[in-house]
Amino acid sequence: MTTVTRIILVFLSVIYTVKAIASTELMEQTARGLIERTTPNLADKFIISIKEGDSDFFEISQASEGRVQLSGSDGIAIASAYHHYLRYYLHSSITWAGDNLRLTTDIKTLPKLTQTIRKDRYKKWSYYFNTCTFSYSTVWWNWEQWEKHIDWIATRGINMPLMFVGQEYIWVKTFKKFGLELKDFDSFFTGPTFLAWQRMGNFRGFGGPLSSTWMVEQFYLGKKIYDRMRAFGMKPILPAFAGHVPERFETKYSGISRSDSILTRTFPKEQCCVRFIEPDNPLFLEVGTQFIQTLIDHFGETDHLYNGDLYNEMMPASDDVNYLRDVAKVMIDSMRAADPEAVWIIQGWAFYHAKHIWKPPQIQSHLDAVDNEHMLILDLWSEVNPQWTHTNSFYGKPYIWCELLNFGGAPGMYGRMKTVMHQPYIDDKISSMSGIGIAPEGLFTNEIMFDMHLDHAWQQEPVDIKEWVKDYIKARYGGPNIHAERAWDIFSDTAFNAPAIRQPKARIVRRPSMWPVRAYYDHCRFLDGWEDILKAGPAFIKVEPFRFDLIDITRQALSNLFEDYHITTRNAFRSSDLCTVEAHKPLMLGLLEDMDSYLATDERNMLGLWLEEAEKWARNEVDLERYRYGAKNIVSMWGPIAQLRDYGARQWNGLVKDYYLRRWDLWFDYVLGAMRSHTPYDEAAFEAECFLHEERWGLDHDKVYPSRPIGDLWEETQWIYEKYGTQARALCQATPVTDEG
Repeated sequence: MTTVTRIILVFLSVIYTVKAIASTELMEQTARGLIERTTPNLADKFIISIKEGDSDFFEISQASEGRVQLSGSDGIAIASAYHHYLRYYLHSSITWAGDNLRLTTDIKTLPKLTQTIRKDRYKKWSYYFNTCTFSYSTVWWNWEQWEKHIDWIATRGINMPLMFVGQEYIWVKTFKKFGLELKDFDSFFTGPTFLAWQRMGNFRGFGGPLSSTWMVEQFYLGKKIYDRMRAFGMKPILPAFAGHVPERFETKYSGISRSDSILTRTFPKEQCCVRFIEPDNPLFLEVGTQFIQTLIDHFGETDHLYNGDLYNEMMPASDDVNYLRDVAKVMIDSMRAADPEAVWIIQGWAFYHAKHIWKPPQIQSHLDAVDNEHMLILDLWSEVNPQWTHTNSFYGKPYIWCELLNFGGAPGMYGRMKTVMHQPYIDDKISSMSGIGIAPEGLFTNEIMFDMHLDHAWQQEPVDIKEWVKDYIKARYGGPNIHAERAWDIFSDTAFNAPAIRQPKARIVRRPSMWPVRAYYDHCRFLDGWEDILKAGPAFIKVEPFRFDLIDITRQALSNLFEDYHITTRNAFRSSDLCTVEAHKPLMLGLLEDMDSYLATDERNMLGLWLEEAEKWARNEVDLERYRYGAKNIVSMWGPIAQLRDYGARQWNGLVKDYYLRRWDLWFDYVLGAMRSHTPYDEAAFEAECFLHEERWGLDHDKVYPSRPIGDLWEETQWIYEKYGTQARALCQATPVTDEG
């Protein structure tokens, strides 16, 4: 550890023991800061007033001198009121895809209100984040990015966000009390991009070791994030100890076992089998209590919410109901020994992922060990596979109805609008539901779906989907437009009208094979929407959210076309139609090359920006190499030998051409070689050579990818449509929709 690092550690350990309470004055200042950052010219036109009470609410009313009064129960309510006014009175919005605030810049007088608007919070909690989000999306963020995102969080009424940034520093401080040194964590902590799974005990060391500088800087960042969240009135969830310990712990204490994670059984022995203190070992209670106390000592006053999962995608040592009851009791006892008001936030994902272990008796015994007021369950995938329905509403435990939707951060227009709009209200009447939330593994995809769900925070009943979408797009783009409205009507009936299935992964980003990916909607109908959104282009091309959506919709249209090409290629191979397969190779590879160039028109779709953000955290050459490797690996191979290949896939400039296109080129060589020589297609040989390509690409640190936009988005979009629109229309008509594959 360097001298500078030691000084910073001492400094932080002193200043961050100070407790802070989000006072009324602080919440008003924080909400005011949000308005000043986003619409500085309108800041003096809003009057802010916090009115604390027994329930959460916000009110918007007309004040004197043309000003608007924003009143609410806390800073979150004020932020929600502010964004409600932006959406419905100024056709403006703050979004993931960039802000649409252009109409606010020249306003001299705010639109007058004819009546006071009041919204009461529907359920107690509005939850946000997934444990994996901190690896797939936010891992490289700096404070400026976090500040902007926390503003977004506040405007959506979220009051219970997960806050996992900087916890590695807490781990080191905790285990120092048990005789461990910083070097003992070298084989424990992974590189930054894989910390999500190391934190859950799934594996260790991959992409590491983690530098002390990273730990200190991330702790400082995490504390800043935590303080800002609380300044709005949010109640952030902090991590808890769930039994996973460094290897060195095993040599100092007895009774240490090894975790069994399905995810990493194929990892090298030095990276799998994380050491685990069984909860029936007295050490568990001791370490767990010390961990919470260390959190409190360094983060200051907490809101008593802690997330820790003993068996997330891991197998418990026994399925005996008494064992599972006892381990849950020790888990909550370890928290409450340091914080008597502690509430254990537990993911319900384990009950879905290991159904053969977690049967009703096991689940009930595990949950019944904890009083209802000290446990809250995240039903992560409620829109597709809710667990409350299989567990008698988690046997009375309060739970959050979560929309997961995104796996691995992979792109692709997808959602279940009817379910998300209506089902929470139906389930609330017959279950122990105590909140709503979103839990995407990755961000910046399908924002409309998450906004629809988060609107339930202040919405007492479902609304008409068509009208909601119309109002949403009006605020997102900056005004009414018949073509935009018609386009989103079509997308609502196609891509966002999915059956109860997991988000399909695009054929482009899957390792090439003969296995088809068939759409659950009519590709031809989707093309109608693409054409309409292009007609809206002249009106909105300078609006950031529209530009983001235009790229996303065009990318989806190209992805659909590629899937249709692949199905016809597969059919031609099966019927020994060599001419068709030969003709499709340049078409499919050319599409990938054009897609790669098109994605370069926006930096948010560029591999170069992802790598650049990773490199900014490097403090030496060793860091630089590790961070680049981790940043590339998680969006490609995912693991040392591609254990979860393409799980975190992205359709980004640089990645499409150098990674996916090369794989498809290689696949065509094998397929055509087999057809021309009248020999069986050697899939095993292709897989082996494809792996070598993937590995070489991941280890190549010499190529520099551009990180700033190239080309004119509007011109490139029109060119793409002119080249591929007719092809897509012809091919989609020849490729029927089916649920096969």
